[in-house]
Amino acid sequence: MRGIISPIDSTNQTPDFVLEITSKTTRSKDQGAKKGIYAFLGVREYFQYDPTGDYLNPQLQGLQLVDGNYFPVATNILPGGTLSLSSEVLGLELRLEAGKLRFYNPATGQTLLTHEEEATARQAAEEKAQRLAAKLRELNIDPDSL
Repeated sequence: MRGIISPIDSTNQTPDFVLEITSKTTRSKDQGAKKGIYAFLGVREYFQYDPTGDYLNPQLQGLQLVDGNYFPVATNILPGGTLSLSSEVLGLELRLEAGKLRFYNPATGQTLLTHEEEATARQAAEEKAQRLAAKLRELNIDPDSL
């Protein structure tokens, strides 16, 4: 079952950016009623992503609110065939790399880590810190005193 996140947060403020994960059962609502509601509420950017590639072509699409109406966000094709759309609101690029949605920070030149990648990196860093602390203890240095 897909989780639902309300476009209105606990402070009753409308978000500036919405990303819908679309599917067979939500496609018509995502491209119809929701689009109109988000425009009415003033959501500045409305993006849709179809992870299976069955319902949207291209799989990643973006709309930007201009004078109360949505207009398509320019789509760029990068070397290697990566689809890229810029989000002014987020200051990021949404990229479709081998069918997977990724967020890229043009200011740093880095792709943001997925939740799984971040957890793996954190675990690797913690294991490295434990190994270094053990080595310091072998050298009779208390790592907690540094």
